[in-house]
Amino acid sequence: MKTICIAGFGAVCENAHIPVIKELRENYILKGIFDVDKERRKKASEICKVNVYDDLLQMLEKEKPNCLVITTPPSSHKDIILKAIERGIDVLCEKPLVTNLEDFKEIQKFVNKTSRIVYTVHNWIYSPHIIEIKKFIDEIGSVRRINWETLRKKPSQSASANWRVDPKISGGGIIFDHGWHVIYIMRSFIGKSFTDVNPFFLMNENGIDEVADFRIEYGDVVSDIHLSWRSPIRKNIMTAYGDGGILVFDDEKIYIYKENGEVKEYFFNEKMSQSSAHPIWTKNVYIDFYNSFKNREKFEKNFDEALECIMIIEKAYEKYKQRKTHKLHN
Repeated sequence: MKTICIAGFGAVCENAHIPVIKELRENYILKGIFDVDKERRKKASEICKVNVYDDLLQMLEKEKPNCLVITTPPSSHKDIILKAIERGIDVLCEKPLVTNLEDFKEIQKFVNKTSRIVYTVHNWIYSPHIIEIKKFIDEIGSVRRINWETLRKKPSQSASANWRVDPKISGGGIIFDHGWHVIYIMRSFIGKSFTDVNPFFLMNENGIDEVADFRIEYGDVVSDIHLSWRSPIRKNIMTAYGDGGILVFDDEKIYIYKENGEVKEYFFNEKMSQSSAHPIWTKNVYIDFYNSFKNREKFEKNFDEALECIMIIEKAYEKYKQRKTHKLHN
């Protein structure tokens, strides 16, 4: 049994984390919730029937939890993580874990020093859609190329403020919001570390990428990714090309077209893009987080995934800025 506290009671916490914690009561007991917003604290108290706090350190000192769940906006993650680690508390943190590589390395230094766990919520890997794709993808032979599209009409709205469109809080635009998920999914499909990134962004007036197109190279395998907050529809689409066939995923359907002419179909009960909370997916994150205390390799795999996510995103931004600077000088 692990005692836990929560930092941040936004929409994702209320709709995904709290139902999971209640369901996994044999593994977790919730002791307290911190939020800077008075109305959110009131709602947290009504829903969860636990102590609520407007001071993070006061909560950690009074409740003395084994673990801290962080569901605050991204810019606050590093400082909260370090405060928890310093007090011997393990961490489960919403993605993106951090907004730059320097912050990751600082956390990594403390993790290595203390042997604490800092686990990132990579919940899309547990969606039934990704699980089934991973089962079927071997049928098309060696994968040579994957195209992925995440199409949204606009950024998701949080419970108290739309921080996703403020780069000082979010770290960036849709590449942080949705690209982070796609990057660790691609790693799970391809099974290699990336070798290069080639980006293109469409920015709004605030310097936020509302459209991100980027190619990730994994040696001789490539992944072309398109992310949009400007789409007329909401959808997730993927096409994987192997040397023995093609796999097409269209939100709630999988089609496999084999070299010999055979066609297979698989249908889901709901679209992958249907929800933004995903409590069922998040439940498996909590289970793996709990198991990582006995099997540290689970944590190390997750931590490596988070490192690759921030490395690819930071490199994509750097290359984009370099390209813009080069154009200005020419």
